[in-house]
Amino acid sequence: MRGRTGCGRIPGYAASALAYACIALPALGAAESLSSARIYGTSALAALAVVVLLAADFFRLGRPERVLLLLLRLGCSAGGVFVSSYYALDRLDLPAVPVIVLTAVLLFAGQLLLSRIPVETLLYLVFGLLTTVVAIGSFNLVNWLLYGTILGGGDSWGWFVPKLVSWTAAVLFAFWTNRRWVFYGRGHWFRELLTFAAGRLASGLIIEFAGLYVLENLIGMPRDLANLLTALLVVIVNYFFSRFVVFRRHADERSPRRQKETL
Repeated sequence: MRGRTGCGRIPGYAASALAYACIALPALGAAESLSSARIYGTSALAALAVVVLLAADFFRLGRPERVLLLLLRLGCSAGGVFVSSYYALDRLDLPAVPVIVLTAVLLFAGQLLLSRIPVETLLYLVFGLLTTVVAIGSFNLVNWLLYGTILGGGDSWGWFVPKLVSWTAAVLFAFWTNRRWVFYGRGHWFRELLTFAAGRLASGLIIEFAGLYVLENLIGMPRDLANLLTALLVVIVNYFFSRFVVFRRHADERSPRRQKETL
């Protein structure tokens, strides 16, 4: 599998990154002031070019699992373009040209890196990113329902209720996807859920809640950006706990070939 879909796809990765830059640079680079509509519209068009070029691999892959991973990879590419557009251009108001160039470089490097990651780890990362989307989406939704904005609201502890709701939603989503598609848990689901939730509670208290307090209350970082950073860090920490504690017995029973297989 590695020989067919690994470094042999480098031209496709380079072409997709170049397509993004060629679309985004003329549309955004020369503009003195960028509206949100122009940023997102151009980013969506550029992301579509990335998806179309990478989708050529779809016709070369036969196994359903590899097709699924390819589609998830395309989603990560589009998501990366959106994140760079939203946080770097819209929220932080950074210069468009260096942001676009850096995003193109990261698109290429990211696709190359994904081609070398074992399938199991890749699936965890993909579902971890989806968990992050669930966490951020529910956090911003609750914050907007409570305060009418996603940028702040309430007193200095106004982030607590949105974070509690988003943490609960993210834990349930992560447990279901990890048990069903990544680690194939076969133990009693409630016992595994308790162990899983205990680990997430520990990482949540240490990283998400304490981290959000430090980043927003002490450093003064915008609430939505602070929430993104803490959520991404939790994805990395929780992989090791899930892999070596919650589902360790079943992980040892899985095929060694699948644990080394790459997309």
